[in-house]
Amino acid sequence: MEPRIAPFAGELLLYAWAMGFEGSVDRARGQCALVFGDLDRAVGLFEAAIALEDGFGAPVLAARTRWWMAKTLLERRASGDRERATDLLTDCEQFTESVGMRLLHQQALDLLAS
Repeated sequence: MEPRIAPFAGELLLYAWAMGFEGSVDRARGQCALVFGDLDRAVGLFEAAIALEDGFGAPVLAARTRWWMAKTLLERRASGDRERATDLLTDCEQFTESVGMRLLHQQALDLLAS
């Protein structure tokens, strides 16, 4: 699947005639890389996705991508990954609580506790 969406890197996934946003294509690419165990690549793609989503002014999308990036960092376990994941999850948890995103809020808390 990832090669099919690679040409759309740096763009947002839209549906219903642009009435809804799924998130950055790079988040989807990062999820594919995570599934296939390419954690370094996944981190880079999630970084690109967060930059796009934050730059677009889409904090809800960026919060979801921060969760995915934190999950990847915790799996990768490189030097500094745990601290960086904690920072991402804390940001995600605080934002999701403030806007009422209950499921993602709980997922961030669960990942912080792990």
